[in-house]
Amino acid sequence: MKHKFVFLQGSSELYGELLVHVSEPLSALFRKAHSLQMAFLNLLDKLTVDGSVTDKDIDNVCCVCYGLFEVCQIVTSLDVKLVVTLWKAISKHAVQKKDLLKHHLDVDKMIQYLCSEISNGYTYLFQLLPHVDEEGMVLSQGDEKGFQKSVKILGFQMKITVTLVREYSDYLSDCGSDVYKVLIHLQRMMPPSIHRHQTEDHHSDEIRRQLLNATEPLVSCFLINTKFLQCLVSYSTGK
Repeated sequence: MKHKFVFLQGSSELYGELLVHVSEPLSALFRKAHSLQMAFLNLLDKLTVDGSVTDKDIDNVCCVCYGLFEVCQIVTSLDVKLVVTLWKAISKHAVQKKDLLKHHLDVDKMIQYLCSEISNGYTYLFQLLPHVDEEGMVLSQGDEKGFQKSVKILGFQMKITVTLVREYSDYLSDCGSDVYKVLIHLQRMMPPSIHRHQTEDHHSDEIRRQLLNATEPLVSCFLINTKFLQCLVSYSTGK
């Protein structure tokens, strides 16, 4: 499945101007890969893990989670719904099987990736908004449909991040600085920051609802994380 999605992702560059002539078989290939992926996730939901698991069993579950994570990164540019489905599956099984995976699954890497996606998506989000002056006068139109789609995706990514941090806070080590940086990035582009973007009230409210409201539970989860606290101390002391 992974190789099929990789092939589909590079099909535009591979076929160039001929892409229009192979669009139908490529669409069929995507539907087949999508169908196989969903069938695999359904089988995974039926997997039960009892107390007699071996190290090999744990490695296999970790391998499945890593595989889903890899596919998730590949299909980001192909199908948003599939990305959502994959992240839900990763989060679900990471939480359900935490007692087995907590010392083995590299959740740090997943959170670091999500932080990067949120940071980049958040910057792009403001490019979709109308240009507004300090008096609230709209100077140019934005892409309202694109904004609504993007802010919902970011809100979903934030929820997954909060879930993984909350469940694995005692076992995280490397992602503290990434979480800190994305939290600062989120806050500095909204009031009362001096770097804030001028936005209409209803857009600001939607950004707060989808993203900024999740910062408090995220910080609460990380208050016992040493690297996160080191970032806070370094920032407050200007180092």
